[in-house]
Amino acid sequence: MSQLLVGRYQEDGGWVGAISLGFDGQGKRQRIKRKAKTKAELKEKLIQVVAEREAGLKSSEGYTVASAVNDWLTKGLKGRDDMTITTNRILAEQHVIPLIGAAKLKELTADDVDDWLDGLTAKLATRTLTGVHSILKRSIRQAQARDKVLRNVAELVTTPKGKPGRPSKAMTFDQAMAVLEAAESYRLHGYVVVSLLVGIRTEEARALLWSHVVASHVRRAFKAITRKAGLGENWTPRELRHSFVSIMSDNGVPIENIADLVGHASSAVTEEVYRHQLKPVITKGAETMNTIFSQHNQAKSA
Repeated sequence: MSQLLVGRYQEDGGWVGAISLGFDGQGKRQRIKRKAKTKAELKEKLIQVVAEREAGLKSSEGYTVASAVNDWLTKGLKGRDDMTITTNRILAEQHVIPLIGAAKLKELTADDVDDWLDGLTAKLATRTLTGVHSILKRSIRQAQARDKVLRNVAELVTTPKGKPGRPSKAMTFDQAMAVLEAAESYRLHGYVVVSLLVGIRTEEARALLWSHVVASHVRRAFKAITRKAGLGENWTPRELRHSFVSIMSDNGVPIENIADLVGHASSAVTEEVYRHQLKPVITKGAETMNTIFSQHNQAKSA
């Protein structure tokens, strides 16, 4: 490294050193400077610079966690829907950048990540905590791919459990009928019908081309529908899927069939996710939700 050292001098009570990286494609000399309080510390920093260059790293001394997160928000979400982009940006700007963003990415440790996540456990539900951890992992992963850091310390940390979230609930058959009837006068009617009768996920529903429906208005409109149906406003669109599972179970549909319908790899996953909505049943054959509701309508009109 001594052959690369092109200057070392004192400045403002400390030491400044520079190393030569040769010439760029235009013939201009490339140099990198580092500052330190002592000669020994300066030497260590310059050695680190050389090692990083030899390893192919290209990040600057000032490349922070915030830099990596912002780069990921700009480049790593291309092609994703507007709701996903907005959600990730809000989480990043509220819980990642302000709390850990100032740390230099190359100096970030697994302990730093642990401390950051532990500090959020009393504020965020486990699902949200998993989301913010994922943002950091993906941001560093992208930085790795661009030779800005050697390893992803966020991958070495297990997401802790957050505060308990609001328990999900499911509608009874009569409540579901009331919601379907109440939804008829709303633009959200098609969304409610498909979500309840097919059991699709909210992210899958967002991908459909709903005429006159703006995803940032779905939750508000759904609360209006449940209020009109006499169920109050403490409901979310994702609970239409829970209701789908519950009503299927109540009507004797085997759990294996329900697992297929909701897109789970096995019935064990269905039992774990929807254990509050499922009732133990041992029957064969299954009719769809359309048949269940059709039979009710036929009996009502008879």
